[in-house]
Amino acid sequence: MLVALVIAALVVWRFHLWPRHAPPEPHQRPMARVELAVPHDAAPAIDAAPPPIAHMPIAHTAIPAGFPVANFVTGLVAIDGRLVWTDNFGSIWTMPATGGDARELANQHDGPGFPEYTALVVHRGAVYSSRIGAVATVALPGGPVTPLAKETGDDAYQLASDGTSLYGAMFDAHAIVRFADDGSETKLAAMHEGVLAAAGSAVYAADFGAGTVVQLAPVKRTVARNIPHPTGLAADARAVYVWSQLDSGLRRVELATGKVTWRIAVTNGDGLIADGDWIYTDAVEEGASALLRVAKDGSELDVLAPLDAYGRLAADADAIYTSGGSDGTFVRVDKARVQPIRIVKPATVAR
Repeated sequence: MLVALVIAALVVWRFHLWPRHAPPEPHQRPMARVELAVPHDAAPAIDAAPPPIAHMPIAHTAIPAGFPVANFVTGLVAIDGRLVWTDNFGSIWTMPATGGDARELANQHDGPGFPEYTALVVHRGAVYSSRIGAVATVALPGGPVTPLAKETGDDAYQLASDGTSLYGAMFDAHAIVRFADDGSETKLAAMHEGVLAAAGSAVYAADFGAGTVVQLAPVKRTVARNIPHPTGLAADARAVYVWSQLDSGLRRVELATGKVTWRIAVTNGDGLIADGDWIYTDAVEEGASALLRVAKDGSELDVLAPLDAYGRLAADADAIYTSGGSDGTFVRVDKARVQPIRIVKPATVAR
């Protein structure tokens, strides 16, 4: 019996009679494809209010195992009950601001020259995006994404709007420009690694190298000097709020006098939003990433929500949004209902 089994096994091996496996497919660099993350929690009941702090999965370009690039959000805005964002694969996405099905509106393969969409801004009630060599309009909720008639020939790594004109911080030209409706540019200021902020009809820029904050519109003037390596900027009708990469100081600068009324130590402030009585940013607090808000009078700092990493920030009438949530999520923080995890009374320095 044993001899018969051995002979049968040899016959199967010799003539390849066992089931054969298909050879593995060669590894290829991926094209942009949709991959939707699985929601962490069940969808809320219809008309139910979202919780004060909600995590919403971020749809993103699929990355195969072994491809050494992570997905992250490069631009984020909130408009008309929707979030719109770009990712590091050059795609534009949108979904409801309270979570739900996401849609990819455009990616770097949808036109000549791999356009790669990056910065976003709300301008004249619509969304505009920078792309390689041009600026484009984004129609919601389903597209299309349409470049302006005249290509810029340069990349805007940040955009801002005063409600009438569109402004860009340009990568190659090291300048701040104003865009006409056809996409043509007017240079307003030479600025290396400048950052932009708008408040109503006023537009401001901070110069990393010179340490200055200037107003670009509706008039041009210098607002502040001697701010070391500013990389974060926000504004309202009375002040600009500037974060220094060199000393990790968040400063409030009076527009009328140029005086720094307070400075608070904040670990990271590249992303700043001025909203109501608060300045919002994602930073490191007690060794962990968190969404913070700072009172505009400098009297209080609140820790609102834990984060997994720094992210992009956006705001609408109801909430603050950040892309820094754990497991690839947006964090939606209801401004009216959130209860701070911790309240700090910071010692401020006017300098």
